[in-house]
Amino acid sequence: MEEALTLLAVPMDNERGWILQSPAVGRLGELADVGAIARPGQAVAVLHLLGRQIPMLIPQGVAGHLAPLETEGGAQPRLQAVAYGTPLAQVLRVVAGEDQSMIAATAGAEESTGLVFRAPQAGRFFRAPEPGADPYLQQGDALTAGRNIGLIEVMKTFSPVKYQPGRGLPATAKAGKWLLDDGAEVDEGTPILELDGDAS
Repeated sequence: MEEALTLLAVPMDNERGWILQSPAVGRLGELADVGAIARPGQAVAVLHLLGRQIPMLIPQGVAGHLAPLETEGGAQPRLQAVAYGTPLAQVLRVVAGEDQSMIAATAGAEESTGLVFRAPQAGRFFRAPEPGADPYLQQGDALTAGRNIGLIEVMKTFSPVKYQPGRGLPATAKAGKWLLDDGAEVDEGTPILELDGDAS
């Protein structure tokens, strides 16, 4: 998993949500669009630090809609220097009547009670290296350590998702059915693929 930082979240006095603050010194890079759904573990900003681009994640217990700061300047401009604790944006709670399922669940994910491969981090999951290309896996393909399953995109940075035995996964397995749509948003631990533990 690539390096990431967890944003600081300070509850608002009016209990409408949280102020997101920078967890380190650096320069603010990409920031998710206003109105985007914010869920725990989701990357919503990038910090430029010592030549690296580090995703910044929503902390546990924080969920809602991303909104600009209620200040004269609004949200911090891109590549502006930030210090530890610099306010970056706010997350507003979902109110009654809004679609809370967008935050509580991953769109397109199906339930599975069997052996499954889960997302190693939050982001957008893709089954193929590029649009129109063959997917990394077909149903029935054998899985061993290091086999590519797909890609996870976090703030326009793509990381390979590889099969790794352990933590309940056998040394070899067969790919079953996909449990979510290509390009779906995932959280860490979201079921991605059903597995057959018998790869013989």
